[in-house]
Amino acid sequence: MEASTGWDIRSMFAYGPLGLIVPLVAFFLVLVPVGQVLRRTGHHSAWSLLVLFPGVNLIAAWFFAFKAWPMQGATKAASDGSAGSALFS
Repeated sequence: MEASTGWDIRSMFAYGPLGLIVPLVAFFLVLVPVGQVLRRTGHHSAWSLLVLFPGVNLIAAWFFAFKAWPMQGATKAASDGSAGSALFS
C-alpha cells in the first residue's frame, strides 16, 4: 500500500457524514450574511463566492470598500431632498 503524500478528497469521509456536513454548514454561515450585505449595497449576492478563496477575499473586500456602490447614487438623491420630500408632505 502506498503512503499518502497530500490531501485527498477521501480524507473528508474518514470522519463519516460530519466530514461533509461541517464544511457545508460553515460555507452557509459565511456566504449567507456576506450575500445579504452585498445585496443591500446593490450588488449581486453571487459575489459572496469570492469569500471562499484565500487572498481573493481580501482583494474583493478592498475592491468593494473603495468603489462607487450602485446604491450610492440613490442615497445622494435622497440627501438632496428631491427623493425624500414626498415623505414629509
